[in-house]
Amino acid sequence: MQVRTMWWLAVAAACVTWVGCGTEQADEPVVIEEQGPPYAPEWDGSEPLGGERAATVALPANYSVERRWPLVIALHGFSASPGWVDRFLGLSDMVDDREFIAVLPPGTVGAGDLSYWNATEACCDFADSGVDDVAYLSALIDEVSARLAVDPERIYFMGHSNGGFMAYRMACELSDRIRAVTVVAGSVDADPEACQPTHPVSVLHVHGDEDEVIPYGGGALSGERYPGAEEVAARWAGLQGCEEAVAGEAVDVVLGVTGAETEVERWQGCQPGASVELWSMRGAEHNPTLSTVGKRALVDFLLEQR
Repeated sequence: MQVRTMWWLAVAAACVTWVGCGTEQADEPVVIEEQGPPYAPEWDGSEPLGGERAATVALPANYSVERRWPLVIALHGFSASPGWVDRFLGLSDMVDDREFIAVLPPGTVGAGDLSYWNATEACCDFADSGVDDVAYLSALIDEVSARLAVDPERIYFMGHSNGGFMAYRMACELSDRIRAVTVVAGSVDADPEACQPTHPVSVLHVHGDEDEVIPYGGGALSGERYPGAEEVAARWAGLQGCEEAVAGEAVDVVLGVTGAETEVERWQGCQPGASVELWSMRGAEHNPTLSTVGKRALVDFLLEQR
């Protein structure tokens, strides 16, 4: 059995200004040198890297700067933690086999020591702190990419519940950097105009039809509405130029529910580089126990988007 190394990574809200300068040289050809191995500064992860919102990082056992690696950033739900969402999705158990870097950041700690992401009007900055989590997570991508050999074309987000709301917001606002998202039991802003991605982003939305926390059919938090799973998927399919949804083969995602309980819908005719799927877990609640096969399927959807 390979031993996995868990590292702590902090994201400082640093601002870096790049300044280019030079002089014109007439009739001089432009020479572009062939790139060598991906560059990453020397950093052995032996100590936390400052800041109050340190993220857990799991590297595959064969990690090397001689290649670039997919990056999966997973966001926990309201009142949960990076450790909880890691266990829920099984990410650190998959980094060796699936060969990706897993990063699990914490949300802001609010009243009652409950962590949250400021994703939409509905969820879940209930104290109206106004914390800018888009900026925080964008800086996280920069920080991880500066320290590790990340493939910039294969940056993915996963999220559960409030973390799913936030993953969608990142896909909306950073579509030029994020290739795909997998969301379990989350939703999007009630206002369709709030999400206008400029690049293709693939989406897998997974939701239990017996979810009473973020209901499958949608609902409201603090008087603010959020759409249900089917509306979310259809809306995203529209953003990606998809035509129609067709039924796929059912899959067994949830432990404790007999058979292949999860119905699959896949949209056809999406713009190049985009895929949209809705997985409806029949008989599943908000925090279902996912099977090993199910956990891998959620990650594999991401890794297949290139």
